[in-house]
Amino acid sequence: MSDPAALMAASTGVSVIGSLTQSQAQSNASNFNATVANQNAQISVDQGNAAALQQGIAAQRKIGSMKAAYGASGVSVDSGSPLDVLADSVRSAVLDQQITKYNYGLRALGYQQSAALDSAQAKNASTSGMLNAGGALLSGGARTWAMSRIPDYAIGT
Repeated sequence: MSDPAALMAASTGVSVIGSLTQSQAQSNASNFNATVANQNAQISVDQGNAAALQQGIAAQRKIGSMKAAYGASGVSVDSGSPLDVLADSVRSAVLDQQITKYNYGLRALGYQQSAALDSAQAKNASTSGMLNAGGALLSGGARTWAMSRIPDYAIGT
């Protein structure tokens, strides 16, 4: 016949190990997600810089074409309305670049906030696992102790 106290102690050990293993897996998954989110944040910043650069190049080409068209038609671009139009085009191009970088920056911020949340979840999973394991250990110890206090009445002796 099996010793109930030994079975209870073994069950407690399995519960403790299960809590610790599960919390470590959750912590590892959350840390991985945080790493990926941080990488995505950097990628978003890089994409924003590249998109803004492409907009700047396209704007330079457009303004260059405008200057060439003015020159071909004999209009001076050094003063008056043509200069105002070119200056407005430059301002619009710069604003477009800033808006693009801002939008990609917001996306990066979202990834950074997600990474912070994942990191917090990793820490909480570790703490929770330790607390659950401690609770299982105390509960199992108390049940084992209570089982040891029950008198062993031999039947038929």
